[in-house]
Amino acid sequence: MRARLPVLLLLTTGCVQTSLVAPGELDEDGDGYGVEEDCDDTDAAIWPGAPEVAEDGVDQDCDGVDSLTSFGHRDQAGSLWTVADFIVGVQVEVSNPLVVEGLGVDLTQADGNLRLGLYEQVAGFPAALLAGTEATASVEGEQLVDVVEPVLIEPGTYWVQVLVDADVTLAASESELVTLTYSDQLFVDGLPDPYGFATDYEDFRPSFWVEGSLPD
Repeated sequence: MRARLPVLLLLTTGCVQTSLVAPGELDEDGDGYGVEEDCDDTDAAIWPGAPEVAEDGVDQDCDGVDSLTSFGHRDQAGSLWTVADFIVGVQVEVSNPLVVEGLGVDLTQADGNLRLGLYEQVAGFPAALLAGTEATASVEGEQLVDVVEPVLIEPGTYWVQVLVDADVTLAASESELVTLTYSDQLFVDGLPDPYGFATDYEDFRPSFWVEGSLPD
C-alpha cells in the first residue's frame, strides 16, 4: 500500500482543506484529492467534503447525491378533508442534512387558522416535536410557514402534521395511497409534544413539505 502524505490547501471559499494524495497519484484539478478519492478530478470545486451547492445537479461533496433544500410532496389533483381541533399528517423522507426553516402545506379550501409541526419518527409514529410554527391564518394554495426556531435534522423519516381550528381541505394525490396519522387535539392547546397516542390509516397522500438550507 502506498504511503499518503497530508496536504493543507487554503481554498477560495476560505476554509482549510486537509487532503491525502499518494506520491505519484494523479491529481488533475489540483484540489488535493487524487483520482482514487475525487469523484470528479477535472473540477477543483468538487472533492470529498467540499461545500455543496443545493439543487444545481452537481455533487460537489462526493457523497453520491446533489443535496436538496426541500423535501415532501406537492399535488393538487385530489383532496383530503380534515376538521377543526384535529391534527393529521404524513411522513416526509429527507435525504441529506437540512436546517429546517419552514413547513409547507397545500390547501384547496381554507378557513380559520393552522399550526404546522415537524416530528421525529419513533417506531413508525410521530414522537417528539422538533420544530413548529405559530398560529397562522390558512390560505388556499401552497402555504410555507416559518418555524419558530430553525432546527438541523439528519437524513431520515419525519412526520409533518397540521393542526387546524376550522375545517380545511388538503391538496392530495389522486392515486398514491400512504399511511397517515391523526389525533384529536384542541387548537388552543397548541402542537402536542410529545405527539402522544396516534391512529394510523391509509388515504391519498396530502401535500406537506419541509424547506430550509444546507448546514454550514
